[in-house]
Amino acid sequence: MSRMPTVRPAKAGSPAPAQARTDARKAPKPGATKDPGHVFTNDDLPEQPVPVPSPSPAPGGAGRGSVNVLGSAAAPQAAPSPSGPVSPETTESYWREKAMERRRAVDRAEQRVPPLEQRIADLRNDRNPTNLMDPNREQNRQAQLAQAIADLERAKADVERAKQALTDLEEDARRKSIPPGWLRER
Repeated sequence: MSRMPTVRPAKAGSPAPAQARTDARKAPKPGATKDPGHVFTNDDLPEQPVPVPSPSPAPGGAGRGSVNVLGSAAAPQAAPSPSGPVSPETTESYWREKAMERRRAVDRAEQRVPPLEQRIADLRNDRNPTNLMDPNREQNRQAQLAQAIADLERAKADVERAKQALTDLEEDARRKSIPPGWLRER
């Protein structure tokens, strides 16, 4: 024989124990957000009506917003699968080689910059003990400094061009749906 729980009558003015428990669960916790209420789903949305095509103002139905239905004779045929030689632009080795070539160009261009910066620093400090008695020493040093600065600017422009060429290759590969892994270093 199983025992049934006994229900005690509630005192006047106090909520029933079951009601008190549910009220405690409903009470907002500190820092909790307000109950969102009804959550809308796709079932709550009305059915979308099928749009009715409107006739085109242009003759032959070729105006803006019109739909032209082509006959089966005008339907494009599927491209035949390439059974002949494969284009080199579609191979992984082609793209890896191109990417490696562009990265090497960036490295070569970047390696030219530090020696030029060092030469400019040396010319500005003027610690060269040669030609101390030359009356045109300062003019020669200024000319060498101007030439070194021009060389540095060209080297930095070469770095930017090499980086842009690498970026262009990556963009071209993306447009042709080439996997990005083909361009990465191994």
